[in-house]
Amino acid sequence: MNCLLTIYLHPNEPVEHILDREKKTIYSLGRKLDCDIVISSLLVSKVHCTLTQSEDCWLITDGVPLGEGSKNGTWINGQKIKATLQLNHQDIITFGPEYPRAIFTEEIIEKELGTTAFER
Repeated sequence: MNCLLTIYLHPNEPVEHILDREKKTIYSLGRKLDCDIVISSLLVSKVHCTLTQSEDCWLITDGVPLGEGSKNGTWINGQKIKATLQLNHQDIITFGPEYPRAIFTEEIIEKELGTTAFER
């Protein structure tokens, strides 16, 4: 299942990332340049959270699985996550007080992506 993660550093600046499970099943998100999805914000930890593909869904973990969590925490739909959770369609992931944030979209179809979607 290919999904889309749209990152907003600011309200009108979306950057789209395809989560393609055939190419990769674990994505790291954070400020470090070697993360799979780099989020350039001082509110974001070096490795802020991790997305993992399970059999039929994507899971999110604050920080690194079985490792240290992020400094500011990861929030899903306004709730701070304390354990690995399943992501659902249109979940809002927040890395700071309001921004940066991301919107998770399940099961995208390639023609829906347009020209702004890319994969890192």
